Amino acid sequence: MIHLGYDFYEYGSIQKPNGLISQTINQSNRDTSIIFHLYLPPYITEMFARFGVKHRVDSPKNLEKQELKHKWIYVLDCVGDPRGWLGKYNDGENSIKSVFSGISETTLNQVRDDKAVIMIYQPMEGYPTDWLGNDIYEIIHDEIVEFKLNPKNVLYVTANWLLEQNYKKWKPKSKYKNSESIGVHSFNCERYLDFDSKWQFAKPNPKLKRDKHFLCYNRSPRGHRLSLLSMLHGRGLIENGYVSCQSLDKYASRHVESYLHNIGVGKNLRNQNINHMKEFQKGVPYIVDVDEWVTNHFDTSPTWPYEKSFFSVTTNTMFDEYSIFLDEKIWKPIYNHHPFIFVGCSVDGKSSLEELKSQGFKTFHPFIDESYDREMHPGKRLIMISKEIERLCSYTLTEMENWYEQLIPRLEHNHKNLFDKTSFNNFNEFLSSRISNEI
Repeated sequence: MIHLGYDFYEYGSIQKPNGLISQTINQSNRDTSIIFHLYLPPYITEMFARFGVKHRVDSPKNLEKQELKHKWIYVLDCVGDPRGWLGKYNDGENSIKSVFSGISETTLNQVRDDKAVIMIYQPMEGYPTDWLGNDIYEIIHDEIVEFKLNPKNVLYVTANWLLEQNYKKWKPKSKYKNSESIGVHSFNCERYLDFDSKWQFAKPNPKLKRDKHFLCYNRSPRGHRLSLLSMLHGRGLIENGYVSCQSLDKYASRHVESYLHNIGVGKNLRNQNINHMKEFQKGVPYIVDVDEWVTNHFDTSPTWPYEKSFFSVTTNTMFDEYSIFLDEKIWKPIYNHHPFIFVGCSVDGKSSLEELKSQGFKTFHPFIDESYDREMHPGKRLIMISKEIERLCSYTLTEMENWYEQLIPRLEHNHKNLFDKTSFNNFNEFLSSRISNEI
């Protein structure tokens, strides 16, 4: 039995997120609640229920009175930019003192007495641990010292699949090299979104008449996305795909130039892509399924774009950061039986496709040249990706039908593997080990 403690647990339900005692954060408006939040899909208790894990929710005061055989868990459901939940925003209604400053004294005393653990829980995001100059590990350890906690009773869970190896590298070189370690674990709960109960999925039908080579969603105009779109435009490939991109401001070409400069792309190529972006910009917005850009459609998945194209160019949230992050953008093509080129991170000798394969998924070599994924230089990787898209787009649609048909066994395998329990089981085992009184 796993016990979860919430400060605002009343009338049989959780009224507010944890971490809000004496905080000024506004939780009445979801749009401004950028520090802690409840019921981000899938909520932890929903996952436990889905996978048959016995659990119970109660208040810290009630848990304190019980003679539990193991530690209970105080969950900090962190949202968005780590600077927010680390207490590094200096003003505004969502500013907090520090990540542990809003925890009840009842909880803190239980943690000090080895009767509870604090879990910093952000499995829907994969931020690097050095996000924008903030050393997350050091800040967490500083908090542990300030609040007189034992590091073994603090857990950090995110969807950055480099989390554990980063911590092992960081700690021996840090000022906390001689202190006990916190518990760190990589876990991406978005893999367990109830796709099968919410959405239909595109079936692997080789006889469907598809009129585009690829599908490429780009809701937020991030630097790597705009740069790739400029390269595709320069190669005359935009019309080969269902491509989304909102209207861009007049500085879009400057954004591309700045981004390519920052990732080490040479001046001549930067200048070419500046011109390509200026031309591309004349055609925006590019619309696939929706014509508004404010809503984050992570929780929707129409089938027709996958049924009308042969492969996805999946532009992840991160590309050149120190993180391997797998989110709904890659789970959607897998769910919809779509081959993909994954525009994600490759860093420190580890790549996005490598991580996918370690989780039991199959990728598409030699049908797709996946050497781009092993290229650590982000600029070179973008160029290799654009060239591979160009190669695939050189095939006729009839040739692509044969190409797609040969991939169906892998697509069926991946669709089934999406619902494999291994990752969740590993997470559950991690929790079980950390709440044991034997630690």
